[in-house]
Amino acid sequence: MKHPDGRVFDCKAAGIGLIGAPAALIMRANCVSDARTKGFVPLDESLPSTTAKSTSRYTGKVTLSLPDGWEQNALNESMVIGNAILYATNRTTDTSVLLNATKREGITDLMEFAKTRRANQANRLTDPRQSEILQLEIAGRKALRFDVTGALKNGEKYTYMMTVIEGSTEIAIVNTWTSAANFERQKEAIELLTENVGGL
Repeated sequence: MKHPDGRVFDCKAAGIGLIGAPAALIMRANCVSDARTKGFVPLDESLPSTTAKSTSRYTGKVTLSLPDGWEQNALNESMVIGNAILYATNRTTDTSVLLNATKREGITDLMEFAKTRRANQANRLTDPRQSEILQLEIAGRKALRFDVTGALKNGEKYTYMMTVIEGSTEIAIVNTWTSAANFERQKEAIELLTENVGGL
């Protein structure tokens, strides 16, 4: 089963004989049914697309304008816990983006903030490889960018590019990802996407 946020897991069960085999089929069917209620679909099915409004509790002004080819998806529970604003996917390029924001108040060192974000991303992956943090400017705002490549629990390798953009009262965090093999092809488009952040 796969989820729009990149998580995957197996629904499998084994059984032998007149009782064991049917019981295994029922256990597998129950697993698939339960996973579907949590937003998962079988690997051979397309991920559902939705233009449903976000269920984010975020009340600030940070936005991300999506170019053609991008579809906004519903935020799942783990995303809503933070200040998640938008989650979207581009099925043509097999790329995803998650936009978060946090209050600028109390963050005294943007570089240290970015280093912490980089470490948190690396901690979620197996054998992570982290880039240096680049200092840049996006739409006249100070920004920091890095990427982290590593494997998920299923062994698939992904590259996450995170861009931290400083605003006057908020900091926008744009996290984009795709398969590691696809990253170099999509890197320029991912970088351009961050220029569509507004409300800072």
